[in-house]
Amino acid sequence: MAEYPDTTSVPLQALRIGDVCIGRMPCEVFCEIGLEFRCRAAQQPAFMVELANGSMGYLPTPRQHKLGGYETWLGANLLEPEASDKLLAELIAMSEELKLPAGARLHSFRHYFASAYANSGVPERVTMEWMGHAASEMVAHYYHLHDQEAQRQMNRLDLLGEAGQRPSGVDGAAINKKETPGQDSNPENRS
Repeated sequence: MAEYPDTTSVPLQALRIGDVCIGRMPCEVFCEIGLEFRCRAAQQPAFMVELANGSMGYLPTPRQHKLGGYETWLGANLLEPEASDKLLAELIAMSEELKLPAGARLHSFRHYFASAYANSGVPERVTMEWMGHAASEMVAHYYHLHDQEAQRQMNRLDLLGEAGQRPSGVDGAAINKKETPGQDSNPENRS
């Protein structure tokens, strides 16, 4: 034990899968700590995973340190008596960053990503694969054309030809007004 450092860093993780928050510590966490994280995490539901990214021994609460027991002995526990309070506070703060905005539904993200893929030029077949769809109709259900993309696609159309010039063989009268069959487009020839 003489080779143990005086201080060390403890890898903590908070992550969200769907709307579930998962806190992770590299210790054998006492039940009270896991239950407190479960109640106080900003994103709900939440639960704790112990012995994640290593094993730093037991993590008893300060109250348990006062009571004693083998989990508090040096060797079984490598951290200071207040470590559980400090680590739990940090993990709860990390969970704040994972909180979904009020009213957000995870299903809405499918619409967002389908639209983002399509508007970025990702081929429909690839989008189908990423989203797990077998039919392009399902991708179409989730896809929404963004205003910027609609404008970009409209700008690609060259209705008047290069640099504002009309395509050859098209006169201005045919583009600018409807003509009745047999009517001369030259106003000087009309009676």
